Amino acid sequence: MIRRQVQVGQSFFDRLDELLPAERTAEGGPSTTDFLLHEVPTIVDLLAEDFVGTTLPLEDAPPVRVLITSGSSYASSRSMPTFASMT
Repeated sequence: MIRRQVQVGQSFFDRLDELLPAERTAEGGPSTTDFLLHEVPTIVDLLAEDFVGTTLPLEDAPPVRVLITSGSSYASSRSMPTFASMT
């Protein structure tokens, strides 16, 4: 099996900073660090191992595909679509 190299763009981190706080909330809500440590490795593995099989193409932007997946208990309280382009 061929494993793709996956790179995360700055726009991903910018959007992550918009969606999650830098530190956990008083209620125990996830932080940016929680997402990076507990969610991103699984997302990267999915994209690296089966990019086409785990993503869906966007009709309006053919080279862009979206991955929709559930998260772990650490950061699953918010939804964050992950966009990737095949280049």
